[in-house]
Amino acid sequence: MNITRKEIKKLIKEELDKFSEADIPGESIPTYTPDPDKYNREGSMARSQLFKASNYADTLTKMFDDQTDLPEWVEAKITKAADYLGMVKHYMEGEAARDQGELEENVEK
Repeated sequence: MNITRKEIKKLIKEELDKFSEADIPGESIPTYTPDPDKYNREGSMARSQLFKASNYADTLTKMFDDQTDLPEWVEAKITKAADYLGMVKHYMEGEAARDQGELEENVEK
């Protein structure tokens, strides 16, 4: 799989833009409220890790330009990181929507 530097930069920008959406006036992001008996306040750790990931992505974006030829393993890791963050974001949005009654689960009996 060959991915160009331009494509990597686009992927990183798309993921960073998703984090920035919360800063848009009037834009609301649904809040996920987990079952307190099921989880033990991992939010603090997760927020810390996301802060680090955001800083790493910002720094990496500045370390090379569109013409830089990166090793394939680097390209793959960046793609995987963006994919993982996207999956978590979509999960959290789905849980928030479910909590707010916006999603109905169809369970056949």
